[in-house]
Amino acid sequence: MNMNQNEQVLSLMEKAKQSQESGDFNNAYETYREAAQMGSDEAMMAIARLFLHTSFRQENRNDWAKLALTGAPVLPWDMHSAAGQNLEGALYWAKKAAEAGNAEGCCLAGNMLCRGIGCQPNPEAGILFLKAARSKGVERAQDLLYIFQPGKISLADSDYTETLAQLDTALKTENPDAFRMYYALKKGNERQLAKLGYVLTAAKNRGSLNASLIPTVVSPSGIPNLPAAPKRGNYATFVRFNFDAFTDERPLILFSSDIAPDRLITCLHRAEIVGTAKYRSPAFGWLQEEKSALLLRLDRALPAPAEELKQVVSDFSLLEEEYEPDNIAFFTENGEKEYSVEIACLNGLDVDILFRYTIGGSGDVKRYFSPRLLSLALNEPDENTVSEVDYHG
Repeated sequence: MNMNQNEQVLSLMEKAKQSQESGDFNNAYETYREAAQMGSDEAMMAIARLFLHTSFRQENRNDWAKLALTGAPVLPWDMHSAAGQNLEGALYWAKKAAEAGNAEGCCLAGNMLCRGIGCQPNPEAGILFLKAARSKGVERAQDLLYIFQPGKISLADSDYTETLAQLDTALKTENPDAFRMYYALKKGNERQLAKLGYVLTAAKNRGSLNASLIPTVVSPSGIPNLPAAPKRGNYATFVRFNFDAFTDERPLILFSSDIAPDRLITCLHRAEIVGTAKYRSPAFGWLQEEKSALLLRLDRALPAPAEELKQVVSDFSLLEEEYEPDNIAFFTENGEKEYSVEIACLNGLDVDILFRYTIGGSGDVKRYFSPRLLSLALNEPDENTVSEVDYHG
């Protein structure tokens, strides 16, 4: 690019930015594209960001003949009109920028390819872009390589437990070393991965930025290694727990809803209602910050009546691995038409949110903070568990 072209590109970029700031995305796009056609990788990245971070898509065109006369291919994102992000277009322009030598373009294209954003997942191609970004000095690329490259060899249980505790601390403090620790943990066995799933779930539901970027680990059977997972049926939800995820052999579960929790729960399998609790966590759906919860204990020794279990399997079309193994506990809830639910685990005196779901309400959590236990009462005191606690202030 000669000096005259460079000045033209700078002028076009300034005009495009002004158009974008004023909300005239179509004019911004056309101006950025003119600069991109002159070889500006920064303009290519600007288009990628325009598609990725705004609801912009190009206006519908009727100038096929004009475009065809240029001799260039007529691409779908030159002709498409729709609301929402243009993820395919964002990936196209990120790759164009990367191929022109743009470091951030390499990182964005690699991330999108690995995650399958705007395309089918292609980690092999994505990792090549991420390595190129790393070689160009993009620090974020190394974090993404920790996430998407195959992990290290499996760790022994003691080493895994120690590294998992370090990851938990790193996630709580937004320490970027969390990605390196995840890289060492993600090749664990099924039991280890279940515990990793617990730590990631709790961190994501606390609003940890680092945790939100780390993908959920999925078992070879295709079932996510989560401590708890819901499966919606007709006006009811199947809630499955994985004993392997919990440190406690008989974990205590907090079930709260904006309608009386004891009206919802049916068919407890390896679970029983043992008391009540109150705790504070971010408002969600129709649930306010202070939650009144039903307290359940998960216990491998507790069975479910055979006929009741048979009906649940039929109602939810369950696979054997969803209900049969001895590391699985579950209950169903006969939810009403519109309601919100939050399910947490009492870990000592700490409250870890396992998942939230709402039907008809808002799914947004607008103010994250660490949950806090307010009170707890067991129906029958247990010498191994704090039976009553009452916090004020």
